Amino acid sequence: MASIRQRDGKYQVRIVRKGHRALTRTFNNRTDAIKWARQTEVEIERGAIQTHARAITLGEAIQRYLTECTPRKKSARAEKYLLQAWASSDIGQFELGRIRPAQIASWRDMRLSSGAAAQTVRNGLTALSAVYEQAIREWGFDSLTNPVRRIRRPSAPHSRSRRVSPDETQTLS
Repeated sequence: MASIRQRDGKYQVRIVRKGHRALTRTFNNRTDAIKWARQTEVEIERGAIQTHARAITLGEAIQRYLTECTPRKKSARAEKYLLQAWASSDIGQFELGRIRPAQIASWRDMRLSSGAAAQTVRNGLTALSAVYEQAIREWGFDSLTNPVRRIRRPSAPHSRSRRVSPDETQTLS
């Protein structure tokens, strides 16, 4: 339900819904405030505005992903370590909808400069992207965007090119 109050000569609208975050906006005149309140409430009812996407932190989303999705995977143990590192990092405390590609890119650059291999960083980004995709597709966070998709990943490492020497061939035979 929307409530309108006059404050400092302006009109502040506050829409509060159970299970959603409060939406607040200030207007110069009362008619604009009423119009916005009605329109916003209709959009919330239709599902066009997903205000609860910001209410869950990355750490909470990762915990949910670890209990629902990771156990079914072949690489569950490795993915668990990757995701727990994300959850315990500074980024894990941010709300899911507030994490920006620039934050993910700075994490990537920090990991690469600390000596982590390119494939290790790619694996971490892939695990985080899987959490976002699960939240968007299965958990109902339709308005959420995946920030990992919008950054450049480190280039894939070159494949090995070692050949067996003639001496090693003789030793094998």
